[in-house]
Formats: sequence, structure tokens, C-alpha cells
Amino acid sequence: MASNFEVRANAYFIIGELYFLQGDADGAIQNYMTALNINPNKALYWGYTAQILNRFDEHPYVSSRFCSKAIELDPINPRWHLLQSLILLKLVRKGHNELAHQAIAEAHKALGLCRPDQVSLRSAILEYINRT
Repeated sequence: MASNFEVRANAYFIIGELYFLQGDADGAIQNYMTALNINPNKALYWGYTAQILNRFDEHPYVSSRFCSKAIELDPINPRWHLLQSLILLKLVRKGHNELAHQAIAEAHKALGLCRPDQVSLRSAILEYINRT
């Protein structure tokens, strides 16, 4: 049975998703952050916050830190490693060439962590690796 704080955190996360679907990045981030403050041990909250920060080009270093926390909490989720690779590649394109090897390593780690049933994710990662 979920505790009260988990239910509250999940409610804020869902509200954040609704804001995101309406195109309101600020509302989404605010609710994701509230969910994180209530339950900072949920990789999903860290990963989605990193994703929205990345999608709207907000502070790539902050996005990377949020993604790192998602990876720390859920190291076998290939999506977090792929997202980290995308964020790092964005930083490489902004002149931070020292991050190129790490970006490539994260993409390959994501590929290696894909389960057999994650066919479309595996395909997307392979396409991404071939483009970079």
C-alpha cells in the first residue's frame, strides 16, 4: 500500500504531466519539482524533470544533473542513459567537446540495457548512435 506522501507526490507528478500536455513547461516543472520535494527517491520524477528541462532548452547542466540523479536511482533504465546522452550531446554542440566521449558512452550503455521487448527504443537508440 502506498504511503500518503507517495500518493501526494504522484498527484503532483500527474498534474505536471497535464501541464506539459497543455504546453505549459513552467507549470509542469513546478509540479514535478513539488513531487520531487515530497518524494526525492523516485527516478521517474528526476528523469521527467530532466526531460522537460532538456526539451525546452533550459539549463543543460541542470538537466544533466537531474538525469544523473534518475540514473543513480534507476541505473538499469536505458531511457535515462539515452536522455543523458542527448543532453551531453547538446552541450558538445555548444562547445563542450570534453563531454563527447561520455555522450557516446551513455548512448551505448542505453543500448546495452535495452530489454528484448524494447524493440522501438532499441531502434531509436541505434538510429541515434548512427547519426552521431
